[in-house]
Amino acid sequence: MSMDVDPEKEKEIIEKIARYVVDKDMETQAIFVLESHKPLSFIMGQMGLFYLSPFLNIMPPELSYTSNQYLYLFQKRETFEKIILRIEELSNEKARTKKQVGRESKGILKKVKDFFLS
Repeated sequence: MSMDVDPEKEKEIIEKIARYVVDKDMETQAIFVLESHKPLSFIMGQMGLFYLSPFLNIMPPELSYTSNQYLYLFQKRETFEKIILRIEELSNEKARTKKQVGRESKGILKKVKDFFLS
């Protein structure tokens, strides 16, 4: 039993997860967990479906559908790899931004120092 998730929805879910991880500064931990669970993705997805399906039927339809999409999405190893790559991209982007801000602030401090010393 497999349900294909719309590629746009898949990108949206991956982006949401990756941004949350990077915003919380948990890149290393998340990548470690995702890499270590990647080989078991299909089994974990099936177990999730088995144990959570009765509860998903009780939920409102839109929430149940979204939860099913997450479960089916995490059955694929490629999803884990896509999330890891996106986390790394966002983390590198964040590091570049911090470095750029650091350079700009050093320039301002130098100008202030030069102003007071001259």
